[in-house]
Amino acid sequence: MEDILSKQMFEYNLSIRENILDICKPLFDNLGISYFEYVKISAEGNIFYLCTNKKWLEFSLEHKMFDDKEHVELCSMAKKFNQRYALWNCLNLEKTCLLSKYYEHNIWNGFSINEASGEDFNIYSFATTKENNSLNDFFVKNINLFDHYITYFKQKIKFLVSDNVLPHIKGTPLLKDTGEINAYYYSYNIERFLEEISIKSLVLKANEKKIHLTKRELLCLRLLAIGKTMKEIGNELSISPRTVESHLNVIKAKTGMIFKNQLISFYENNPIINLTHP
Repeated sequence: MEDILSKQMFEYNLSIRENILDICKPLFDNLGISYFEYVKISAEGNIFYLCTNKKWLEFSLEHKMFDDKEHVELCSMAKKFNQRYALWNCLNLEKTCLLSKYYEHNIWNGFSINEASGEDFNIYSFATTKENNSLNDFFVKNINLFDHYITYFKQKIKFLVSDNVLPHIKGTPLLKDTGEINAYYYSYNIERFLEEISIKSLVLKANEKKIHLTKRELLCLRLLAIGKTMKEIGNELSISPRTVESHLNVIKAKTGMIFKNQLISFYENNPIINLTHP
């Protein structure tokens, strides 16, 4: 590992390794998870990186895996379109550099949660081995557990790391114009993901008020926000344009909004904060 910044990042990980493993102990002891990582990407493209697998850490830093072109594109889309959840097996990225190397290192059946924080972009990933594919179903049915864990992680980590002294590696800034990125269509899987999970409604927070949306309402809103017409939304969800309009009118009633641009702004600026099970 010749790069000075990569060496610093590797040494920093080793210096707090025992603390990170202790923070991850509830995951490892109770949920069958064997791998956790946290990636923070700044607006300038500086990358801070923590992970629990020493061998992968060394490999990924040496080969700059988090500056992989496809990974930068996917993160850019996730930030722009407020894509919070990603199930690795649904992304169909086996041929891209980052996920194929995870697979080779027996880090697989993973789940990532994305979170924009100002200009920064944070990724929290949970994974196991290639053989343990039963964990995918667990991720889908227990998303709220992992949202709660992220809150716990952030509370714990703030006592270990300071933004003033964080090491970083140089990477490519996230792309602001993602309109032409469609090679792997990140968002396609969000519809399937939301349709498959056994939840009744989702909660978004706007101006200190909690707004409850059904899965179908959220899907219509999300597709509207990425530029789909009523007809296109209806085709994707196998419902009529009139039904799409009805769902959007219900959202307007719930939020007190009137115009299309208000709904889009509402969706883009208010991430999902909770999931309500039947």
